[in-house]
Amino acid sequence: MNENVVDLKSLQNKILELVEYFDLFCKENDIKYYLMGGTALGAIRHKGFIPWDDDFDVFMDSGNYKKFCNIIKYKLDKEKYFFQEHDTEENPLWFSKIRINNTTLIEKDTKGRKMHQGIFMDVMCLYNTPSNIVIRYAQYFCARILSAKALSEKGYLTNSKLKKIYINMSKYLITNSIKRNLYSFVNRFNGEESKMTGHLFGRTPFCNSSFKREVLGEPRYVQFEHLKLPVPQYAEDYLRVTFGESFMEIPSQEERDKHPQHAFVFDVSKSYKFYLNGVVNWRKYNGAMIPVLRPDTIIADAHEDIKSYISNNNAWFARWTSDFDSEIETDFWYVIQDKALEIQDYSSKTRNKIRKGLKNCKVRKINREEIIQSAYPTYYNAFSGYNTYETPLSRDQFVNQINMLDGERDYWGVYNLNEVMIGYSQNFITGDYCDYSSIKLHPNYLKLRPSEALIYTMNNYYLNEKKFSFVNNGTRSISHNTNIQSFLMKKFKFRKAYCKLHVIYSPIMRIMVYVFFPIKNLFKYMPVGVSKKVYDVLCQDKIVRTFK
Repeated sequence: MNENVVDLKSLQNKILELVEYFDLFCKENDIKYYLMGGTALGAIRHKGFIPWDDDFDVFMDSGNYKKFCNIIKYKLDKEKYFFQEHDTEENPLWFSKIRINNTTLIEKDTKGRKMHQGIFMDVMCLYNTPSNIVIRYAQYFCARILSAKALSEKGYLTNSKLKKIYINMSKYLITNSIKRNLYSFVNRFNGEESKMTGHLFGRTPFCNSSFKREVLGEPRYVQFEHLKLPVPQYAEDYLRVTFGESFMEIPSQEERDKHPQHAFVFDVSKSYKFYLNGVVNWRKYNGAMIPVLRPDTIIADAHEDIKSYISNNNAWFARWTSDFDSEIETDFWYVIQDKALEIQDYSSKTRNKIRKGLKNCKVRKINREEIIQSAYPTYYNAFSGYNTYETPLSRDQFVNQINMLDGERDYWGVYNLNEVMIGYSQNFITGDYCDYSSIKLHPNYLKLRPSEALIYTMNNYYLNEKKFSFVNNGTRSISHNTNIQSFLMKKFKFRKAYCKLHVIYSPIMRIMVYVFFPIKNLFKYMPVGVSKKVYDVLCQDKIVRTFK
């Protein structure tokens, strides 16, 4: 057996560990699923993996898929696994993935992309399809457009000039509104009785994408390596539709080469972070690549590497700082506190408000699950009071965002005396540094002084007890003002740590900034939306120009 086959076998064995967990999870939560595509073919033809295959796919009907996505967010073993829900910034594709922590499976078109890149399995949704072939093709065509849009966001690589044009056009022409309408049409038949069903978001051509619903039937358990796993009741009929009458024949090498392996780099025992050459220290936030490092860290990435981060993540620009805590006042700064203060160090007015807050509120460290379960009303109501063009996340988006956070995090909750959460803070920890990365307070309870109770308690914990070097509440705000930074400086003696701002633009954004900068003030008075985003970028560029 050659080395490549041995390596592939180790990958397949690792996938099986995930599959065994997934199968038990579905049984315990009464979720019905079936092996699909090449995985189902492997089960019937090889009683396991197709020998040259490196992925594992299952599908479910829409009811079971929705149930699965809702439950796994709360019940997944997050120490071992990571859930990537469909249609998110991290996973723009229209099916979900479960990945294994501390492993690596990097695909060619995700190399350099800031996302979890552990070994994975795909979980896909079946969609009811109409009997009318014309309407069914329209549904399929809408799914193809959505797939092209998703691939453009993922950074899909192809040698086909036609595909490149098609994918790039979808990137710029398919707005979020159009995307919602397209998906609404794809999904519209799930509420109806239908004799047909199909998987519409894979590579399968139209003629092989749909099959009779009765083919699914009750799951039929067959041998898959050392496991017994479910295939459609009439799996052979499904495989004939998908692969043709000769599905049991071993394909030629030429046919195999048409379906290359997913793994560009894989490692069953080492985290993908080891292989990403520093890009793991960046994340995409509101269309920009920003470092996820403490602000006094020197960013050593070459400009060419940063440009690749922008391209691979479909970002508009990358932004970072240098010369942290400069003695020279600049137009950009962090708001920090680096002194361990006692309560008597504050003004008498602030001391009274702190004591009132501690009397009326309970502040304590909590876990991620408590944030997920209780924090959304505070987030939504706090966001509603911001002077911003941005819109609040839905509850599902909020939960998904929390679940996607990596790195060491502390969570703090503020509760009234009836144990209702009225405020919270998500804090990013790096060594002896803490970033108060997201503080939210419910506006209906501000008279209870939750802000004073929360800030005092956290400052005391990190600066007085833990002896951290400093805590930080972020940089100068450009898009909106929540007043939290001026509050911290006025009441809690935070200060400005001046620094230098750096920005590298994508090619298109560079042209837009060059063209619109001379007339930037016009955007200030236009209706909110895209114009406000453009104005914020131009204001940012104005700051950057002060350092040149």
